Amino acid sequence: MMKRKFRVLLLDDNREVLDLLKATLDQTVEVEGLSIRIEVESLHLVLEQQTAGHGYKFTEATILTLGELCDQKFDYIFSDFTFIGDSTRNEQLRSDLIRENRGVEKKDLDGFILQLKDIKDQFDNMCRAGQFNTDERIPLRDHIKSRFIDHEGSVLIYTNSPKPFENYFDTTQMPIRRNEVQNVFSKATIEPFILMHNEFSITPELEALFADPNKRKQYYSSLLSKRIESLLHHAALKHMVTAQGKLRFTNTKKAFQVLTAYGIGFGALVALAGEVIYHFLERTLALTNKKFHLITEIEESILFHLGILVLVVVLSWFIFPLFGLRIAKKTEAEIEELT
Repeated sequence: MMKRKFRVLLLDDNREVLDLLKATLDQTVEVEGLSIRIEVESLHLVLEQQTAGHGYKFTEATILTLGELCDQKFDYIFSDFTFIGDSTRNEQLRSDLIRENRGVEKKDLDGFILQLKDIKDQFDNMCRAGQFNTDERIPLRDHIKSRFIDHEGSVLIYTNSPKPFENYFDTTQMPIRRNEVQNVFSKATIEPFILMHNEFSITPELEALFADPNKRKQYYSSLLSKRIESLLHHAALKHMVTAQGKLRFTNTKKAFQVLTAYGIGFGALVALAGEVIYHFLERTLALTNKKFHLITEIEESILFHLGILVLVVVLSWFIFPLFGLRIAKKTEAEIEELT
């Protein structure tokens, strides 16, 4: 059974959510002889308040942990869209917006809610401050740059933003939100967002059943995990089929090189046999033109060379097809292994 690994990174500021998603997604998927291991890494995004009341930032330890997780490249990145530094302030904003009967604006979120771009900004700030200049941190810096910021796989964003936050992801705002993510992952494919408040019909009444924001988010995460699981299985299998095609295409050149090498070798052997046959045939014909007084020598030489000629022809007739068949089977096996 052919086996492949599909590596996924999960980003969220809620550890319970990450644990639930990881337990759901970290598994092996098998379909009709194809097996792919979904390997999940999770990054708990921890926020801390900056000095002098300048809002929040991700902790240095969070960025360093990201570098450790990026020791290998990822095929897929799943991430929440927003990360809340002050849950109390977020709940108060929600109450204020409902009372004022209006949707959220970007300025309402300033100071206590971070996004993916803030991970990149924090990383850039640490680089400028020389916090990656030590020998043990240089690899972490390079890994974040090459395997996170320059990630070339897919990025899928999920969010639960029911009323009064839903306008932040409505039809007019979605291109802006998508560009904000694309600006972080310029080389990645940004998949359509999972808007949980739309897909699961999360209403204010349903929200009101959960007084604790963390409990509410955990409940939604159980719904989210099922949705992501189906998407991830599809993406993983699609990746495997694509990888097989790329593998065959990549190794086609090497396969032809093997085929050519065997062809040259077999051709050289046949050519050598042809030269031997030609030599003895030419020698036999030349001896028949000798004068009659050399008849004894002539007869001995003719019989000798004629015998060698017949022997080479007979051996070639029986041996070369067998030898060629063996080479063909070996060539086929090696090409199959390569592709």
